Amino acid sequence: MSNIDARIGLQRSRFNLIQEAAELDDADVSRLSRQLVITRLDMLEQNWMKFQEEHENMCLSETESLSEQPYIRERIYERCQAFYVYSRAKLLTQRDELDTIDRHSRPTLSDHGATTSMMPRSALPRIKLPSFSGDYQSWRSFHDLFTALIRDNTDLSSVEKMHYLKTCVTGEAARLVCNLPVSGDNFAVAWTLLVSRYENQRFLVTAQLDRITNLKPLKIKSAQGLRALLTTISEAMGAIRALVCAHQSGQALTSRKLTLLATSRALLRKRNGEFHPARILIDQGSELSFISEELVQRAQLRRSAASIPLLGIGGIYSGRTKGIVSLHLHSIYDATSNCTIDAYVLPRLTTKIPPYNTIARSWPHTNGLQLADPDFASSGLIHIIIGSDNYGAVILPGLVRGEPPSPVAQQTIFGWVLSGTISTDSTTSPAQAHHCTFDHDLQELLVRFWMQEELPESKNFQLSKDEEDCERHFLSTYSRDETGRYIVRLPFKSEPSLLGDSKSRAIHCLNRLSQKLSSNPSFRQLYQEFIQEYKNLGHMVVTDTSKDRSSPVFYLPHHGVLRESSRTTKLRVVFNGSSRTSNGCSLNDILHAGAKLQTDISEVLLWTRTHRILFSTDIVKMFRQIAVHPEDWDLQRIFWRDEDRLIVYRLTTVTYGLNCAPFLALRALQQLVTDEGHRFPKAVVPLTKGRYVDDIFGGADSISEAKEIVQQLILLCEAGRFPLQKWNSNCPQILPQNREISLPNVEIEPKLCKILGLMWKPESDTFHFSTTPTSDIPKLTKRIISSEIARLYDPLGLISPILVRAKIILQELWLTKTGWDDPLPAELQQRWRSFRQQLQQLDQLSIPRWLGNVLTHARVEIHGFSDASKLAMAAVIYVRIMDENNQTSTQMVCSKTKIAPIKRLSIPRLELTAALLLTRLIKNTLRALELEDGSVTCWTDSSVTLTWITAHPARWKDFVHNRVSAIHELLPNGTWRFVPGKDNPADCASRGLTPEHLSRHELWWKGPNWLSRSKSYWPSLGFTPAQDVDLEERPGTAMIAVTRQLPYWELLDRYSNLTTLLRITALCRRFVSRLRKIPQSTLPEHPLTPMEIEWSRKFWVRIVQQAWFACEIEIISRNEQLPKSNPLVRLTPFLDQEGLLRVGGRLYNAHIDTESKHPFILPRGSPLNKLLIDDAHKRMLHGGTQITLAFIRRTYWIVGGRAPVRKHILKCGRCARYRGIRAQQLMGQLPPARVTPARPFYNSGLDYAGP
Repeated sequence: MSNIDARIGLQRSRFNLIQEAAELDDADVSRLSRQLVITRLDMLEQNWMKFQEEHENMCLSETESLSEQPYIRERIYERCQAFYVYSRAKLLTQRDELDTIDRHSRPTLSDHGATTSMMPRSALPRIKLPSFSGDYQSWRSFHDLFTALIRDNTDLSSVEKMHYLKTCVTGEAARLVCNLPVSGDNFAVAWTLLVSRYENQRFLVTAQLDRITNLKPLKIKSAQGLRALLTTISEAMGAIRALVCAHQSGQALTSRKLTLLATSRALLRKRNGEFHPARILIDQGSELSFISEELVQRAQLRRSAASIPLLGIGGIYSGRTKGIVSLHLHSIYDATSNCTIDAYVLPRLTTKIPPYNTIARSWPHTNGLQLADPDFASSGLIHIIIGSDNYGAVILPGLVRGEPPSPVAQQTIFGWVLSGTISTDSTTSPAQAHHCTFDHDLQELLVRFWMQEELPESKNFQLSKDEEDCERHFLSTYSRDETGRYIVRLPFKSEPSLLGDSKSRAIHCLNRLSQKLSSNPSFRQLYQEFIQEYKNLGHMVVTDTSKDRSSPVFYLPHHGVLRESSRTTKLRVVFNGSSRTSNGCSLNDILHAGAKLQTDISEVLLWTRTHRILFSTDIVKMFRQIAVHPEDWDLQRIFWRDEDRLIVYRLTTVTYGLNCAPFLALRALQQLVTDEGHRFPKAVVPLTKGRYVDDIFGGADSISEAKEIVQQLILLCEAGRFPLQKWNSNCPQILPQNREISLPNVEIEPKLCKILGLMWKPESDTFHFSTTPTSDIPKLTKRIISSEIARLYDPLGLISPILVRAKIILQELWLTKTGWDDPLPAELQQRWRSFRQQLQQLDQLSIPRWLGNVLTHARVEIHGFSDASKLAMAAVIYVRIMDENNQTSTQMVCSKTKIAPIKRLSIPRLELTAALLLTRLIKNTLRALELEDGSVTCWTDSSVTLTWITAHPARWKDFVHNRVSAIHELLPNGTWRFVPGKDNPADCASRGLTPEHLSRHELWWKGPNWLSRSKSYWPSLGFTPAQDVDLEERPGTAMIAVTRQLPYWELLDRYSNLTTLLRITALCRRFVSRLRKIPQSTLPEHPLTPMEIEWSRKFWVRIVQQAWFACEIEIISRNEQLPKSNPLVRLTPFLDQEGLLRVGGRLYNAHIDTESKHPFILPRGSPLNKLLIDDAHKRMLHGGTQITLAFIRRTYWIVGGRAPVRKHILKCGRCARYRGIRAQQLMGQLPPARVTPARPFYNSGLDYAGP
């Protein structure tokens, strides 16, 4: 952003403040204090003076560029001046009104209770004692009046009080105390009886609510009725407010205290560079900082994904964050006082603070202080909470205290904030505590637990654009020094010049670290040793800060993490590359992260099980073995304090904490394989397939081959200056013993070590599991159980039947919907204690690491089993190996379990989902074991699932279709077979086993007995399809095209003249009559008669109607109604005596012939229509559409007849000739008399030619 844009943005912010200065509701003026109005006036004057001064400076210094800005075109200065005049006038008026109110209220005697009794009192009417009949609505008034007049009157004796009490109560209340005699001792008893009966807050509130609900509706509009209604409601509501008051007295306005929280006003820089006002709560009780969703939307801030569970007071779960944003906050007084913080987004932060408006007081110790929140006494919403993570970035050293009760003033970059207890005249409000904490450890444990439960994603070799840029940058910038060490450049995606100031944040973090080091001597000793080692190895150098460098600089904050359980590295120092600079940009923001080059941990573990002899080692300080180019050292600066002397160092190697560090380290190892792998070919496989970060695994089937691999691996890593340490093997002979080879700090681990988290005993070459004994906790909570479950680590699923029980318990934990620290149901606690006790037996398990000759023999088969229960789904894989002597062995490879979803599915659907889980697990296993072309057999005990899988996916509904399609796509060559449930090893993993049962469960460790025998012992291929399979079958839809053959005589198409057709039809009828052996004397010999022609006409009408309207004729013949969708319904058709379909209508009584009243109905597409239309058109002497159609409808009603009539006329040749455009002569000009206005008969003419 340019300088002029920043100055204009600040001017606009001042303009907004001036515009909002007088935005006070006139109705609330009486509640405002004079000090608040004066404070607003002072702020208005200050902002206007700064606005004028900055405007003059801009006009003098930015003349050319300012004229092009909208600031001038929109006349901001003139508008601001108008708002200033208006705001100042309004505030002065409000101040005068408040002064008038104070003058009128000052002499009131009620404000001087101590002196009221001293004033002479004039004669007043006698006060009548109240009466009470037992009505809850009048109890409170009776209680207060009787207490003030009688009970608290010290001049009356107890006997007199008892007498007055009995005379004041009637009805039910009188019956309550009627048996008590009038004596001094019984007054307290009687009063206690009345109070215990009627001093019931719930009944009293209910009585007042009944007054409101029992109000009768107003039947007429009346001011008197409205006043009565308002009075009753006001009385009831006032009584309710007094009843719920914290003090059980009738006086609701008593002296109370209010706790002020540290609030501040600030300007938030929006995405477009402008500023938006915000109200901030500075809260050390919150571990994180937050911002409201509304303000994020208004400021259009960029957010990153961040979903963090939040815990409130008492450990109550308060939801999750909706992302994280970077905020740039500026003081409302001085734009140079600013800070940049990271805040998590929440839909709503807190209630209004303070809870109600109060009078803004001034205290002697706060006079002259520039308050960060001038409206601290006005209730308002909080937009931002600054927690302890950014508390040091806003707090300044100043602190001012006053006499209690008065707030403490703390200086911040926004001004002075007030906090503490003050006295106020208002009702008591609920206490509010703003506290938030984030359980980092539990979050990390749960994430790691569920990540190991997920199958690794298939490798995608297609790099994104950023990843391609990072790869090109590495290839073009990496180099090697004379020793072979790799030198890399930091992969920037943006210019380093975008970084702001990072020094203050780094110094602040160092100060906090120093406090922690001073309180923990052992921690300080470890940290100092780490820093000294860093210097001794040359991994960081001292920086001469006196020399001015033009290159960008970034200071990395750092802190330490203690790991007491580690035998090698107790302290892990973390460098924070994501620390924000003054402008909100961090070093990680401008660096490429690079492609993911790391192999999945489960694939590496599976690969380690393929070799008879296995060794493991790791690279010493792998990241720090790669040098960074000196030009990038200034971006890796750190602060360190040595004997109160602040020293600046520059890190010279790849630094963990930068998002590009994993890519640079792993990419350098890949480049080492590319550069030197041809010299040491046997070391390539361990560095490509057997490496996980800095851990390297390798193996072979013979000692000699394993030794050669070890030697070449040492030489290959030494070529890139990657020393190795912590060697382990199940064959100690292969470990490096030659002292001529440079092996710094070669260490041989004890008998039990870890392979990527799994306990491995090299002597027996077996995997082991162990649990940390935990003390019995009397109160089990969701947090405790979730934390212990998340610590269970089994990436290969070797003990899935045990861990699935923990997963089921974890699901039930969430279904209870209890808080994180609330006690769990007794039954669930007992189940967990029993399970945790059984976990101690895991030490008895011993699982062989080596699978067998998987890589050296071709006769290797993979067999997978799947099963599901109502609670879980399971898949387990076995490898079947047949050696040269036809000896078959089986070994369990891995397994995976999934909890059944909360939305319950049918057992067949769960079985199908388990089959899909097995398919994906087999796909990953084949890739890890390099057996993509091996034989695969899948087994399930669900005949329904087997039927679904063996059929085409299109046959089934969506749920089954999608999963069957995925199974076919993942394992196109897999064979699916049926296995009885008793022989299915996945059954125990879907239901769970105890450690004791699992240790001797041969079905789980080796698979079914018949699996190690010949195929003739395997279950038969045939199975009985289940009846439930049809429930998921997609309903079939058959589309049939039917062409109806119209059964009319083709004679109709032979003639184009209606008369000819009718005569030929009549002659044919005569001919047929002669063939029927009718006596010749009775047959006509004269020419055709009109009756015969009429018969022919009806004959063709009947033929056409039966061809097109057969269904309609059948329905009408049964005296049934046509469907409403039928086009003939509107014609009300009926059948005449001859069975012909005619139009109904309302002309039955008309004196016209029958055919005109009820014409024959003909379809639109009939060939007869063409002849009828042609005949009518000619009879009407080639008339138009209307006259032709009218003539036809005297005898026939053609459905939609207008269109075919019009079409026929358009095709008529004779009509076409007459429709031709004739020549037209232009008319001459009209005479002047015709176009000139004149009175009537001024011009007249005589027509001699006649009409």
